[in-house]
Amino acid sequence: MRVTTKASDILSKKVKIIPQICAIFLNIISKGNKTRVIDNYLIMKKILIIALFLACVMQVTAQEPKRVLFIGNSYTDVNNLPQLVQQVSESAGMRVDYSRNTPGGCTFEQHCTNESMRLIQQGGWDVVVLQEQSQLPSFPQSQVERECLPFAAQLVDSIYAHNPDGEAM
Repeated sequence: MRVTTKASDILSKKVKIIPQICAIFLNIISKGNKTRVIDNYLIMKKILIIALFLACVMQVTAQEPKRVLFIGNSYTDVNNLPQLVQQVSESAGMRVDYSRNTPGGCTFEQHCTNESMRLIQQGGWDVVVLQEQSQLPSFPQSQVERECLPFAAQLVDSIYAHNPDGEAM
């Protein structure tokens, strides 16, 4: 699990040492001239704050995007759920790259034999979101156990086999 440090946390710690860093540089640059020291100190402080801010921003934006695969049907596709998830994630500062296979009315059984399985097997997914055909899960339990669960298990097994750090949802 990656631990992400917020830019504000880094800034609050680093800003405290800026005056000390500035003093070291200024003694070298100004050669003891006190008027020059004050002018150079202000310039150096601004430069260091800007550099520190840019370093923090680069660290935050350098995070690798989460790769998400959506497997479902028209309920996922019509409302453009993948793009909505991407937009919400980006508003929270997390990059998301996604792919999808969402043909209308598609069941887990059909996903086990179509493009979905190829996408799962290509690997590299952080999250794979599974959605069964809309009515099938509401059928009698014996029918769900026969027509849904074995194929859900097949998809999940394939997800973990080809995406060891991935998560099936």
